[in-house]
Amino acid sequence: MFIDYWALGTRYTITDDGEGKLVGQGGGAVSYTTGSINVTLKAVPDIGSSICLAHAARVAYTDRSSQGAAVRPPEYCWMIEAENPDTRVIPGSLSIGYTSGGTVRTVTDNGAGQLAGAATGVIDYFSRTVLLRPTFMPDPGAQFQVDCQLDVLAVEILSGAPDAAGFVTLSLAQQPAAGTLSVQWATARETSNTSGGQLSVAATAKSADGAVNTTVTPAARTVPDWYVTGNGLWGSASQPSWPHSSV
Repeated sequence: MFIDYWALGTRYTITDDGEGKLVGQGGGAVSYTTGSINVTLKAVPDIGSSICLAHAARVAYTDRSSQGAAVRPPEYCWMIEAENPDTRVIPGSLSIGYTSGGTVRTVTDNGAGQLAGAATGVIDYFSRTVLLRPTFMPDPGAQFQVDCQLDVLAVEILSGAPDAAGFVTLSLAQQPAAGTLSVQWATARETSNTSGGQLSVAATAKSADGAVNTTVTPAARTVPDWYVTGNGLWGSASQPSWPHSSV
């Protein structure tokens, strides 16, 4: 902070000492919290002159240098690009490199979806999605060098209905590699009321051809049902509870 004024044609300057005191050709105090100033001039300013005040703007930052590990490390999440959407990452082939302190750090996967080495995290081989938490702070402007092997997944669309016990038998055109099989299916349910009221199942019957016939009746509820999701893709310790209406 600088306070300048003129007296008898001479320029006088007062500055703060960084601890709230005004020193120089005058005295006083300044509050860095409220911005109030109490100043005493050494001489009477000239008639018609001005008292000039100059100061720097407050910097909006928080010094966390003493917190150490209390500062949450950065996280990076991205999807490895591939021309074919049915391409997956071959387990055990992923290698990620980045620089920290001028040293190249290396991260690999263990073949079971977990990252090890100079970072922690996971990789979903089928969606090619990577979540990385570096153990060392990456250098400014550092980029991740990703190397991996890709393989095109064999996709088959099969039709069939459950048997009387609710099982479905699938016959694949080729033998899948261990740990690579993923099965997806869609279900449909008919209801007699979808106006927003909650429904409860009164009776369920299955015919010989595998069709499911369900009779539903509306049921009033004063307290909504809740369920807690399991561990997510990234193995988080807990997930939030979301409202869920039973059908």
